[in-house]
Amino acid sequence: MLAAIVFALPETIKTRGGAGGIRRFIQELRLLLTSKRFAGYTLCCATGSALFFAFLGGAPHVVITLMGRSSVELGIWFATGAAGYMVGNYMSARWSPRLGVDLMVTWGVAIGAAGAASILILVGFFPDAGPITIFLPQFITAFANGMLLPNSIAGAISVRPQAAGTAAGITGSLQMAVGAGAAQAVIHFLEPAHTAMPMAIIIAGFAVVCTACYFGLLRSR
Repeated sequence: MLAAIVFALPETIKTRGGAGGIRRFIQELRLLLTSKRFAGYTLCCATGSALFFAFLGGAPHVVITLMGRSSVELGIWFATGAAGYMVGNYMSARWSPRLGVDLMVTWGVAIGAAGAASILILVGFFPDAGPITIFLPQFITAFANGMLLPNSIAGAISVRPQAAGTAAGITGSLQMAVGAGAAQAVIHFLEPAHTAMPMAIIIAGFAVVCTACYFGLLRSR
């Protein structure tokens, strides 16, 4: 795929003199990476997504190995996260045009933090209550992601509309990179554990970072 793109996909951005767009790409990249707003939207998107990826990496081990449940039951429980994300996306589609991107990002960050806090509380106080202790908070964080992710991506692209492709590429790459790291890291902490607490702590940690990025880079707007 990379070879096909390099050799067969023509550059779509041309300068007035007809030269290729590589210099313009580097210029736009520099302007985006030095933008506080762009960093805020992108980091909120990446660390907010990590709430889901950390859960995705750890939940199978927690449910099947630690709780002794079947893979069929795991699959059924996972539907709660999909439902939460769908509801969040639906709310986002209805409210974003009226309330604006920034307010939806605010709600997504706040609700995601509440979901991360609830998994800490439920796992800490009810370690033997079964999958509901992790999947109920997951519904909340997935709902939050349904509002946070599309609006933070839209916000990142809006910083420099003329560099929308570059902005989308950076945001998507960082989102997947942080998510992959979260999914890989959580299982190393869960492997020697007897409860889901390590996963809950990692999810809460990403929620704290996401909240800090919001207040440090976006809240002033």
